[in-house]
Amino acid sequence: MRKLMKIELKSDLCASVGKHYAANINLDTALDEYGLPYIPSRRLKGCMREVAEMIGITSVNNIFGISGNSESGSLKIGNAVIKDYSDTVDSLRANEIFHSKVTDLFCYTRQETAIDNDTNTAKDGTLRFVRVVKKNYPGSDKPMCFYAPVSFNEKDKDNIEKICKALRNIGYHRNRGLGAVECSLTDDYAEFELEKRKFDDEAEYVMSYLIRLEGDMMVPASDSSYSMDYIPGTSVLGALAAKYNGENFDSLFLSDNVKFGNLYISDSKATPFYPAPRFLAKIKAAKKDKDKGIKNTIGKELESCDDSKPITQYKNLKKGYINKDCGHREPERKIVYHNNIKDIDGGLYMQYCICRGQYFRGTITAKGKYLKDLYPLFSDGELYLGRSKTAQYAACRIIENKDVKIKIEQDNTKCFTAKRDSVVAFVLQSDVILTNESGVFTAEAEALLNNLKEALHTDNLIFDEKDSLITDKTVIAVKVISGYNAKWNLKKPQITAFAAGSAIIARVKDDTELPEKLYIGEKQNEGFGVISVIENADSYAVNETKTSNGEKTQCDILALVEERNRRDELLELAVKKAQDIFCSSEKLLNSSQIGRILLMCKEACDEDNFDKRLESITNDSFRRIAQRHFCKEAVGKEVGNEEEWKQIRQYLIDCLYVSKYLMKGKEKK
Repeated sequence: MRKLMKIELKSDLCASVGKHYAANINLDTALDEYGLPYIPSRRLKGCMREVAEMIGITSVNNIFGISGNSESGSLKIGNAVIKDYSDTVDSLRANEIFHSKVTDLFCYTRQETAIDNDTNTAKDGTLRFVRVVKKNYPGSDKPMCFYAPVSFNEKDKDNIEKICKALRNIGYHRNRGLGAVECSLTDDYAEFELEKRKFDDEAEYVMSYLIRLEGDMMVPASDSSYSMDYIPGTSVLGALAAKYNGENFDSLFLSDNVKFGNLYISDSKATPFYPAPRFLAKIKAAKKDKDKGIKNTIGKELESCDDSKPITQYKNLKKGYINKDCGHREPERKIVYHNNIKDIDGGLYMQYCICRGQYFRGTITAKGKYLKDLYPLFSDGELYLGRSKTAQYAACRIIENKDVKIKIEQDNTKCFTAKRDSVVAFVLQSDVILTNESGVFTAEAEALLNNLKEALHTDNLIFDEKDSLITDKTVIAVKVISGYNAKWNLKKPQITAFAAGSAIIARVKDDTELPEKLYIGEKQNEGFGVISVIENADSYAVNETKTSNGEKTQCDILALVEERNRRDELLELAVKKAQDIFCSSEKLLNSSQIGRILLMCKEACDEDNFDKRLESITNDSFRRIAQRHFCKEAVGKEVGNEEEWKQIRQYLIDCLYVSKYLMKGKEKK
């Protein structure tokens, strides 16, 4: 059963994550990389468990699970975010709105200090600044609301509802006036509709799909604190296997009948990106425009040997993903802080994870008789991948709408004819695991070359020509693959493999037909062993036009940010005008006169009404000066005639206040 948990703020909130902001804020509330506040699901789940134990729920362990057990509880909960969060993020990213501009709309900073009981004064060195979320939505009097997706067993529904009603306080200083909330379950969860498809049992299909990270993604690499920058096919296999209850489990998940491809970074339009080939590079410390950007190094020396010219050093692209038309791209990552309250010393630790809100594209290749069993597993529109599947990390949403759909096509592997003397590149589209004759994992370049030749079944390729092809060792890279078995609470054995992006360059002796994609090596069903073949690789070029992160659509937050930006511009103009008036050679207004104009401005209902009030001034000199600087015509020349009276009045008020301050300073002198 899936619901939305609505959290309505009854007071300001600080859902602290243990971070500070530069030297200005000692304790910061939880903010995502776009400046939007949220409530971490781990914090939310912990508060819910605390409440459940307090009100005497008997099935606490069944709902929330037990720390250290391989079996998780029935409750899965995501981060609590603002309404229409996904659309808001797409709009902010597309319009490149700064983090601080958004945060200032939702938050403000509070000051607090410790009091000495003896003197009733503040203790030295105890002043602290805490950033909190305002209890009202920006620009309105409506209460601020957060929404968290929750799923649980239907039998636990009554208990979950009781827990939500009993949850009244969240976050920092929740017993000192902050974090008062009202929680409830709603049925506003967006249902996912999967189109019905028919499959030919013996036909080979490729299913491509797009997911969006609803929460931060943690897919541990060799270091458990660092996440990979992609989602491996192994994780997809495990997530779908956990959903499957049919009779064909072994055929689907324990054999090579189905190839679960890796999920790589994409965009909202499902543009395919692949690991950057290592024959692409950038010139180190490039100064000229022609030397900037991504360069193809096939057939080029890595360094200039001409002493009369400066040495050209190429820096190979060792990370990131490439789309020939859309350029080079890397997933956004960030640090997330955690605190293990069960640890005596506090247990503060951090993890590097993939930021939420990003899109990833993947494929599944299988015959129709297998795919018809796998396809219905996407019917709920959700996947939980990576670490901590019940809270904070792992939640993904499958995208199926009018613009992007799950695409299913017959796998007719395309071939092309490589012309004589042309250069082709065999690029590892995923990591490749190979074994030698003894069954031992190997990472020798010769083994990779031999496996590739065996898969191609042709002698029309030259792999060892050194005069015109790259021979630098960095084109082939090696990595260590490891993992963790949660079932057995043990680390998986380390495997040495060839890293994605590695490339083998060859020259064609005679016209030869080659496939665009082929598979070699072990664990092909888990996303390993995919090789793409690039025709005319020596002329391969990447258009570095940036991909759009989303259409530049308008949203409520974007409108508020633009309004705030215009407010700042008008404030700057008001200060400048006040300084110009103060520095002018004409007779200045005194503080009393400025105060009178200020009162007129506050009481006026529009610009025309304000002009009439200025005309009513009986003192000729006072009236002329006031009209020269503050009438409708004068203000229109400075700020434009398109502004509303609300903005113009604020501009005038700012200008008059600054002028009054300057005049008072002069009068004192």
